[in-house]
Amino acid sequence: MKLPQDYSPVLGIGNQDMARYLGISDPLVSMVNSGQRELTSLVVVKLSRLDRMLLAAQSKVVPDPDPVNLNVQDRQAIGRRVLACRNRKEAIAGQLDQAKLKFRQGNLMLKLVEAFRSREPVFYQEQEGLFLIWEREAGYKVRDYGLACQRILEKKIELLSMEEQAWHAVLSG
Repeated sequence: MKLPQDYSPVLGIGNQDMARYLGISDPLVSMVNSGQRELTSLVVVKLSRLDRMLLAAQSKVVPDPDPVNLNVQDRQAIGRRVLACRNRKEAIAGQLDQAKLKFRQGNLMLKLVEAFRSREPVFYQEQEGLFLIWEREAGYKVRDYGLACQRILEKKIELLSMEEQAWHAVLSG
């Protein structure tokens, strides 16, 4: 089975993008296209999804997914993929919690430095080096763990949830 070449103009993807989407290497794409290698069932499932996206892009209507007959090994592989998505989601949720905490810490440190600067100017001047370090560290925390970072992590969680749901749909389809 050759990989279809008609994805590029409609979806704007080439062989490298297709290989990345399918989870295979670029040389394997060439080997499949030359008939030297066959595709696994999981790659065929992903290709069927890509076909549906192509049809949707051409007709603006998403067809019902075709039922896919998966063998036991493919079902186990999909189950492992679902578990990997879930584990990755949990890890990213932990990173998101840490980012929110560090962002709050940075804001509190900045407020503390400002409070000492305005209310205790003598103490601030005596300990200015320490306060500058705190202020710099707080600035890093606010910058590095700000809302943009948090939104990216939230988007990753959302995409992993969508992938997990898609794999569940394949298993139940």
